[in-house]
Amino acid sequence: MNMNAFKLITLFLLTTLPIAVLVRDWKFHDRRTRRHHNITRTIIAFWCVGSLAATVFAWLDSAQIEELIDGKNTLITQNEEAEARREFLVERDKPLKGGSVILVLKKKFSPNELGHFRFMAQILNLHESDPHPSLWIAGRDAYTIRSRNGVSYRLFGTKSLVWSQNPDEQIQNTIFGRMEAATTQLDAGGHLYKRGPFKTIGDLEDRDLSIYVTKPLYDQIAGIYLTANNLIISGAEAEHFIPLDLSPLVDWPEPLTEDEANVPWIAVTLKIHDPPGWMVPELARTSFKINFSEYTPRRLGK
Repeated sequence: MNMNAFKLITLFLLTTLPIAVLVRDWKFHDRRTRRHHNITRTIIAFWCVGSLAATVFAWLDSAQIEELIDGKNTLITQNEEAEARREFLVERDKPLKGGSVILVLKKKFSPNELGHFRFMAQILNLHESDPHPSLWIAGRDAYTIRSRNGVSYRLFGTKSLVWSQNPDEQIQNTIFGRMEAATTQLDAGGHLYKRGPFKTIGDLEDRDLSIYVTKPLYDQIAGIYLTANNLIISGAEAEHFIPLDLSPLVDWPEPLTEDEANVPWIAVTLKIHDPPGWMVPELARTSFKINFSEYTPRRLGK
């Protein structure tokens, strides 16, 4: 006998016995005896036990239902992961059409609060001989000055600069204005179709990725992300950052004022969580990764 049959028979007996007592009381109400009262008390006790058993069985059924729902949700998540992986494996062989660097800020900042800033992503193919095929995606402040009622104010704008080495190309040099007095995000990027050394998303796998930001900007960043064809292919939140006082391997591609040039760079590296015992704690850091065998890139907005 399985558990469901046992529960059904038990609940049937414990439910019908009280009904039998009620019928007996109605039919033989004028011939009550001490024995009758004892039987009645016994049946009422069974009724109470039956109610308790019904509650327990209901609780067990509820737990089984919750377990079933959790298992179903796990299965859905696994199916979604598998579907996302299949979609990416198709996407990775498609032409690389665009790339960008996105900096999510800790709160809304005005141009006056951020001042001058620069940021840069450097992607190198160290598997090829020097000069290594490389791609740089960078951005800097490009505020728009407006005036109203004789009062001047600045609106947000970012200049996107994209260039490459081997082949040597100037790919993007464009100012994108937001017409906003404050922002929670900075981004820069460019069109990469048939430009630069990387022709598909798959070409970016296992490349060396370095991120640099100007020092005053570093403290305002909540997260940094690299995208390709609207897929987030690398990135991390600020809680995982370790800053180093290092400058990029290349100079800024445009002239800077003296004050701008004096703003120092920070190289953003990532913490190694739970490093091996032999590793010096101060060296428990690593660079950003582009390794599609370890994760599946997610589309922006998902």
